Amino acid sequence: MRPRSRIPAQLFAAAVLLAVLLPSARASAPARATPEYSEYEVKAEFIERFTRFVVWPESVFASADSAFVICVWGSGPLATQLERVVARGKVKDRPARLFHVDPNEGLDGCHILYVAVADRAAVHAVMARTRGKPILSVADQPGLAEEGVLINLVLDEDGAVRFEINRDVADASRLKISAKLMRLARLVRNR
Repeated sequence: MRPRSRIPAQLFAAAVLLAVLLPSARASAPARATPEYSEYEVKAEFIERFTRFVVWPESVFASADSAFVICVWGSGPLATQLERVVARGKVKDRPARLFHVDPNEGLDGCHILYVAVADRAAVHAVMARTRGKPILSVADQPGLAEEGVLINLVLDEDGAVRFEINRDVADASRLKISAKLMRLARLVRNR
């Protein structure tokens, strides 16, 4: 059984909002897995909240009512939590859809690609194929930001969920990422 978070949903939302609006609040607004919310529930909320600070080019949506697509490569507890986020119905004021994908089939329809695969060579190869595309790739395994994943969720030494942003991938992505989000991240580069 996974540990669950001590931070009730409203407090978690307030902590994230404070952390985004007040860069100095970063250290005082950790989101930890505690008895009420699992690590994966907290990470899924981070992923949904990232969308509020990223702008995709309008050209990636066929129409004003096109779905916002979250793709999952692999499986695991965070993938399950993302299914729950999508079940709420909307992401970025668009209908939300989640698809499990095989990256060999193409990823151009994905707005977010959650990477639930730990094989660094496979991740590096797929991230090389998505480079320069407006796909927000997200993982939660140590070192995957340096392998080309745009945002990597990590646990710090105190068990708080933090995130890294690969600056090289962000710059090439054609996504407009809020400076507020960039300031909150630990910035890394490709290996």
